[in-house]
Amino acid sequence: NDIDLMNEKKSLNKLFECSDSFTSVVFNSGAGSGKTYALIQCLKYIISIHHDDLKNHNQKIGCITYTNVAAEHIKHQLGVSDVVEISTIHERIWSIICSQKSALLGLHIEKLNSEVELLNSQLLSNSEYEKYRALDASAQERFFQLMLENKKKYNMAYNLNAAGFKAAMPKEVHQQYTELISNVSKFKGLVDKLFKRKRYIECLQKIENGEKDYKEVYYDAMYNRDRLDKMRISHDTLLEYGYKLIEKYPRMRQLVIDHYPYILIDEYQDTADIVVKIMNIVDQHAKKIKHDIFIAYFGDSVQNIYDTGVGTKLNQLHPTLSNVFEMYNRR
Repeated sequence: NDIDLMNEKKSLNKLFECSDSFTSVVFNSGAGSGKTYALIQCLKYIISIHHDDLKNHNQKIGCITYTNVAAEHIKHQLGVSDVVEISTIHERIWSIICSQKSALLGLHIEKLNSEVELLNSQLLSNSEYEKYRALDASAQERFFQLMLENKKKYNMAYNLNAAGFKAAMPKEVHQQYTELISNVSKFKGLVDKLFKRKRYIECLQKIENGEKDYKEVYYDAMYNRDRLDKMRISHDTLLEYGYKLIEKYPRMRQLVIDHYPYILIDEYQDTADIVVKIMNIVDQHAKKIKHDIFIAYFGDSVQNIYDTGVGTKLNQLHPTLSNVFEMYNRR
């Protein structure tokens, strides 16, 4: 109706004014009230006003989504534009940091060392490894070497039931380490940690030796699990590395500000806390050096689908945001 249309126009105009004044904003709206519509209208407005300036300065509007499906939807609704980059946050972060090979390698070494320390701590303190700790150092080493020699057999039996798994283990395990294998779940947890620690220590040695495949860190969007020992990171570790680089190096913050004077984030409630922290660091740095940047979050704090999303914590992690509300249901 006319009243709703007028209110919608007011909300959009406020959003446009914030983009003009580079006032970072959160556009909160309930289910069906036009979050994506508002985001697309904001994109169109910025393009209509600033296309030539963006083009001349080799700058882009960054539009960040939670999923590839959402990215494709926005691309379809917006149409083709040479000054807009629409992608998931992981794609965008990787495109920003992937050229920082030396710094990424340094972070990877830190993480590997941290993981080795964590594994050592767990082996030394967790109650499920009490029987392992009761062995003297030489017995622990013999057990580790025995399991290394039978690694293939261990892996093949891994998903068998408890009885089948025990039967598949070599007789030396039953003869010499009866207490360890009495609980199959704890036994697997112990061996997995010992194997993982070995892989990480070997990876650190290969990095130190400058071996061919251990000079760079890789991210592949097809994998959602780390293989740190293979120099491959997952989605979460990518965000962790991106945050650390942007927090540590002003040059990285400057890179983001210079290339993306406008950043629009779709369905912010499902965005990870660390992403909001990154945006806040960039926003505060822009204010400090008196450079213009407009960061806009679109979503509804009570609609988060994923437990990892920022939800209602947005204003705690990125304070000083202006607020635009659109309450009614467009459907």
